[in-house]
Amino acid sequence: MKNTGTLIGATIRAADSEDSYPVAFQNEIKGGHHSKSSVTAMEAIPAHLREPGMTCFVTANGFTYGLGNDLITWTLKTTPTTGGGGTDPDTGEDITTITIISGNFGAWIDLPAKSASIYDEVFPIRYKADLGDFPARAIVYLVGQFALNSAFVGTEITLGTLPDNTRPAARLKKYLIVKNIEMFLVIDTNGDVKLISKDGFNLPVTEALAPDTHEEQPYYIDIFYKPLVVIPEPDTFTATRSGNFTRNNCGVGSSGSVVAFEKEYTSTVSQNDADNQAANDPDFNTDGQAYANANGICTVNPPASYTATRSGNFTRNNCAVGSSGSVVAFEKEYTSTVSLDDAYALADSDPDFNSDGQAYANANGVCTVNTTTYQLTMNNASGAAVDVSVTDETNSNLLYSGLVVTSGNVGPFDLNDVVDDGGFFSVYVGNPAAFDIAAFGYIITTGSSYVFTGLTKDNLHIDFTAV
Repeated sequence: MKNTGTLIGATIRAADSEDSYPVAFQNEIKGGHHSKSSVTAMEAIPAHLREPGMTCFVTANGFTYGLGNDLITWTLKTTPTTGGGGTDPDTGEDITTITIISGNFGAWIDLPAKSASIYDEVFPIRYKADLGDFPARAIVYLVGQFALNSAFVGTEITLGTLPDNTRPAARLKKYLIVKNIEMFLVIDTNGDVKLISKDGFNLPVTEALAPDTHEEQPYYIDIFYKPLVVIPEPDTFTATRSGNFTRNNCGVGSSGSVVAFEKEYTSTVSQNDADNQAANDPDFNTDGQAYANANGICTVNPPASYTATRSGNFTRNNCAVGSSGSVVAFEKEYTSTVSLDDAYALADSDPDFNSDGQAYANANGVCTVNTTTYQLTMNNASGAAVDVSVTDETNSNLLYSGLVVTSGNVGPFDLNDVVDDGGFFSVYVGNPAAFDIAAFGYIITTGSSYVFTGLTKDNLHIDFTAV
């Protein structure tokens, strides 16, 4: 009978318009029994359709699997066989299930480098890694159901090789019995997965009797272990940023020292990334200031200081007689902690400025020997004799005044004799009419008079010669 009325909603639907009862497409309902084309498709059943205990038939291998209470683990449902088969070493009983782990930690991967002697893989030899607690509690699962080709003869076979980071840290051995032959499943640290006969008997091979039939009492692999996971160290790139910061949390009246601060930045991406971190770090200045405040030194500030300068020129006055002192510039600085005006007042009212300046000039000035100059005056009033006078110009002192008589012998007049000896003398000349002063080239005639100034002892030597 056809459904009638307004259908508000339904969790199942009829497959055909003429159906008398509602039916459901099994793959569209939650739980129950589903059918999928492969194990991969079974593992992809969405969570909202999963129910503990539900089953799923896989058409690719013809097996049915049951879902565990964790809604993740699928268990292969098999029929116990007779005559011996794979057994649990703890019980000696036949193994009737094989566990397939499913989850969000990776897909099942076929065992690499698989041996050509493997035959009739009802369930392919596969592995997957559970990295949910990677790397401290990583787990590798290895499962499979298969036989060995009848052409194989031997006590040991390498089934395949696991890749890096799925291999055990130490050699693993698991006890198995297949067709009454004791053996070990061995996983070496190099990744080799082996079957090794325990007592030297050849490993059992296939005895399949008819096409499209599976090997009775096949090899079962169902093992998990913690792998040796080696995490490669990534390349590390570093950059450094530095700067100077002044401590700014000192008390009133104190100043903080300047502190050098340096911060390092690390990147596993590139050197450019590390450089960008350093250049764009928004916390660099804050971190640098905090470092300076924690490691800088506080120093008490000295009181404020104001200075003024007073200067003057002083002449050295302690030179020996006949020498003169040089002029010396003198400067004195005055300091006040009150104000600049107070410093100027100290300078203007210093009673010791002049005495200090004179003492400085006497200690630092230069003494220079004085050079005395003389004036020579010659006058011939009568023609009979020449009146000569010599005056010390420097000291305004008349040194000599007298006549050079025109009678007698001719002789020189030398200022050295006048200055050094201080005596009066006469030079007698033969011709009273005129006198030739050879040093100056003058003819002193009656009525003539000459005055020479600025002379020194070295250049005042006159020979009176009759003409």
